[in-house]
Amino acid sequence: MVPLTVEPLVEKNGLPIAVSQQPPASPRVARYTRKVDGAVVTSPARVFRAMRKDESGRPRCGAQGSLLGARPGRDIVPDASNLVDRGTGGMSVTPDDPALLPPHARPQRLGGLGKLPIFGLETDRLGEALAYRADPAASDRHGFVEPSGRMPFEAYQAALAGTQPDWREVP
Repeated sequence: MVPLTVEPLVEKNGLPIAVSQQPPASPRVARYTRKVDGAVVTSPARVFRAMRKDESGRPRCGAQGSLLGARPGRDIVPDASNLVDRGTGGMSVTPDDPALLPPHARPQRLGGLGKLPIFGLETDRLGEALAYRADPAASDRHGFVEPSGRMPFEAYQAALAGTQPDWREVP
């Protein structure tokens, strides 16, 4: 297992986040670092997503935009062998702050139009099969939970579903 570096916790908007002791490279201050395929990957300490709940109150799993999972052909495109790879997209998330969710997903209490509950996940809970990647078009507001390497689409979906117990609803 690769050693993890997590900075001390403080509160931002009532939520605990890790704060780097060094000046941030971007407006985001929360950081989690690990190696993926030999490269050092830096992630926000926490990501957020609007999702439907299942009967137990956890995010419902599946291949729809409002569920815990990715939509094949839309969020990530499997190749002819039904394989997906890192750097090609994945399940959409918002880094650091649920107030940065897009208006259609952001709850009314945060100035949005969304009606679904918001869940947060500590990125150190992604496991070895998944990795966070900032969206190059909007790195401060959007990112992807994508495969950490080449794998069958079904294995990627199973890895996403495997994070279900670690997502926490944001009050």
